[in-house]
Amino acid sequence: MGSLFSKKKEPGPEKPKITEQDKAVLIQLNLEKERQLAKKLLQEGKKNKAKLLLKKKRYQEQTLERTDNQLENLEKMVQDVEFAQIQLQVADGLKQGNEALKKMHEIMSIEDVERIMDETREGIEYQREIDELLSGSLTQEDEDAVLQELEEMTKSVTEKLPEVPTEEPLPEVPSEEPVEKRPQKEKKDERKAEVVPAL
Repeated sequence: MGSLFSKKKEPGPEKPKITEQDKAVLIQLNLEKERQLAKKLLQEGKKNKAKLLLKKKRYQEQTLERTDNQLENLEKMVQDVEFAQIQLQVADGLKQGNEALKKMHEIMSIEDVERIMDETREGIEYQREIDELLSGSLTQEDEDAVLQELEEMTKSVTEKLPEVPTEEPLPEVPSEEPVEKRPQKEKKDERKAEVVPAL
């Protein structure tokens, strides 16, 4: 029994896919074939059989028509559902956007924006007034004097700076003074170090 499940199907040629259009064409061909058969039966004098075949043909046509209508209704329903989902996504996006706008409005009101704009405008006007006062009250001679004073200040600042050494500094040599000649403070520090008990 295990051998039945272990066998794998060998891949054969792929079956052609039958579309809805193919099915519709096939049904139409069958209906036409039955019509021709009913005509032949009528010619042979078999009126009842021809009538029965035509009834069957009519029933199949009505069934096909009902199926087509149902398919159309289903397609319309699918489209309506898809459209409703898109509308829901759009509405959700608008809701999130409105919430973000509300939060921004809570953080900064119109009055805050107007106040900031006024302060900025006042600052620009104040700076313009200062520029106009300075540019209008100083002559070219004053401007030259300001530049000369600035240059002298720059020179005096650079003159006070120490010169940069060009040679490398010599290494420090430790002092070889005896312990007795060292300052009193250093001796006290040594005694403190000796008194501390080892843990």
